[in-house]
Amino acid sequence: MESENPESTVVRILKIATCPSMSGKSKLTYHVGCKAESEILFRVYANSASGFFSKEWVPLVEIQQLFGKAPDAKALTSFVLLPIFKGKSINTPAFLFAALLSERLVQPSTTTRRCYECTDGKKFFAEVKALAATGTDLTDKLHKIEAKAAANKAYREAEKQEEAAIKGQRDARGRGTEDGVKPPKAKPSASEKSAVPASKKAATKVSPKAA
Repeated sequence: MESENPESTVVRILKIATCPSMSGKSKLTYHVGCKAESEILFRVYANSASGFFSKEWVPLVEIQQLFGKAPDAKALTSFVLLPIFKGKSINTPAFLFAALLSERLVQPSTTTRRCYECTDGKKFFAEVKALAATGTDLTDKLHKIEAKAAANKAYREAEKQEEAAIKGQRDARGRGTEDGVKPPKAKPSASEKSAVPASKKAATKVSPKAA
């Protein structure tokens, strides 16, 4: 059995872009990639809102095949893409469709309201061809973005924990005052007990008798 060429499974990220969702209620981040054999792929990467979605790469040829099977080529909607994400989040077809619209691979239908139709995509294919030819790969850039986002998230979480701890201490002191009970003073450590201030030493020192 012939082993699969690892290079044929690696997706090179050619483009990282953003677009509004189909409803306009959130901002999406999507990627355009390619494989060694020049296969073009799309994936939805991030959503500014809370809706779940799949991050898997989808070959553009698979999308085009589903468009070709649609009953009316001038009445396309995101529902046409449902078979790709069977058993997964129903948000993904709409999010992916928004990316295709952003790249002008589909456009508003000239015959049916609230539907779309395919374009020749000349501008898109020319851009992808140029990016692939120059060896563009934004994978490292993506890793840096992810690392920065993770660091920012950790910093925000630490700030929240610190604020919660400070609030807890203030609340505890407030409750003690309301109940007429003073918060207990911290007991001095052994080293603090042994450390006698210089002023106190001077006061307790016995002066020598006059000769």
